[in-house]
Amino acid sequence: LLGTFYNFLAPYQKSVLLSANKLMEVNLEKEGVTKTGKKISFNCDFKNQENYRKSLVASIKADGPVSFQGQEFYGDIEILASSGKGCEVINNVKLENYLSSLLSKEMNQSWPLEALKAQAVAARSYALSKKMNRLSHRGFHIESSEREQVSGGESDQTMRTDLAAYMTKGLVLSNKKSELVQAYYHAHCGGKLFNPNNIWEGEFHGFVEKKCSYCKEFNGKKFKHKVSLFDLKRSLRKQKIYIKKIFEIRPNGVGFELSGVAYDNKKKVWKLSRGKFRKVIGTKYLPSFNFDISMQGRTLSVTGKGNGHGVGMCQVGALKMAQTGKNYKEILKYYYPNFKISQIRELKK
Repeated sequence: LLGTFYNFLAPYQKSVLLSANKLMEVNLEKEGVTKTGKKISFNCDFKNQENYRKSLVASIKADGPVSFQGQEFYGDIEILASSGKGCEVINNVKLENYLSSLLSKEMNQSWPLEALKAQAVAARSYALSKKMNRLSHRGFHIESSEREQVSGGESDQTMRTDLAAYMTKGLVLSNKKSELVQAYYHAHCGGKLFNPNNIWEGEFHGFVEKKCSYCKEFNGKKFKHKVSLFDLKRSLRKQKIYIKKIFEIRPNGVGFELSGVAYDNKKKVWKLSRGKFRKVIGTKYLPSFNFDISMQGRTLSVTGKGNGHGVGMCQVGALKMAQTGKNYKEILKYYYPNFKISQIRELKK
């Protein structure tokens, strides 16, 4: 697990420009040629798409950081052709450098060290679980994006983020079977942590649903959205839920129940998870799963708080815990009570 770590930086680039202060060694795979230089560009508008379908275009090595799109990256760079759509840019980086840059992006490098250390353990667990499960033909282990984890470059690494990454080196979260855990985390739960089985499709084990008592003072901006029942029915149809008339919408513990009339004129009750309901309304209007709904005449009103999916560690909650003197082990224990901190070498093979 601790070997090479491939971080996906950018998809479908029509051209790629790389530069460095020191000479780069550029291996052009198709041509079988090696070049050196401090600046190199690639035209990714491939004429022979089949010849370049998911193949390695070039690998770049340098003694110092390499600059791409205004950021500098340690480690090697690989340029892959992406099915005729352009180039994919992959950074082959040491895991601790990756984590250090990530802490400035996913959290805040000025936060207490214990909060950063908790984030480092969670992010390392998440990244390595992706490395274990990612199909090899993708050419990378993790994607630098809000969909997975946002990492940065060399300039995002600070003494504090380096400390948090290296002081927890080799530490991950594991379950009772000593298996690596994909440790989810989010910005702000708004006071409630969710069981992912109640909001996502799939099967998840070990995560808890409970109140978060540490993020109360970080209420943030509450959100409110109204939608007409006409527009709601139209959005439901896009999710293949066909309701002719809505009578009532009420919570049922894990989601919501809609009672009404179907298109065959029969009365029916539809059950929607919070995840499904959020998809119907739109994540733009519901930035978290922590929301309530009510019907007011022919209008549905949605109110909520928080930011993110609400599973696992609440980052502002971790901040508050660190500010009150809790260490990273206590923070992780609070948000992942069914998991333990383990050395990677202790994991079940």
